[in-house]
Amino acid sequence: MSILRRAHERLRVASPTGHTDGDSVLRNVIRLLQSKRDYASFLPQFGLGETFHRPVTPGSLELLRREILAQVVLYEPRLQEPEVMTLPSSADGALRFRLSGQLASGHTLELLIDLLPSRAQVTPAEIGDRR
Repeated sequence: MSILRRAHERLRVASPTGHTDGDSVLRNVIRLLQSKRDYASFLPQFGLGETFHRPVTPGSLELLRREILAQVVLYEPRLQEPEVMTLPSSADGALRFRLSGQLASGHTLELLIDLLPSRAQVTPAEIGDRR
């Protein structure tokens, strides 16, 4: 079984509504980070702006990290105590971040975020019990 499939199966944590909260949060974060700001007239602040089209500097990475955190806080309140950490860029040049937080079920959720101007990829990194 692949690592991604195992991680995806571990995200299946039952919520009071009968849906899996980990899967739902993951899907929403993917939609959020794949959306470009100002494309949805009814939610003009939804999605990422043009921050990652700037030259990569420590300052632009910090702006992007804060933008990701602000988007998650605003549009994914089911992820409590979210934190975003900047990671070294991937081999293909994607800007890389780790998003972590607590689910209502008490589990921790960690996602890897790879951003290129043409795509955003979000994959589960870890899920575990709150300690």
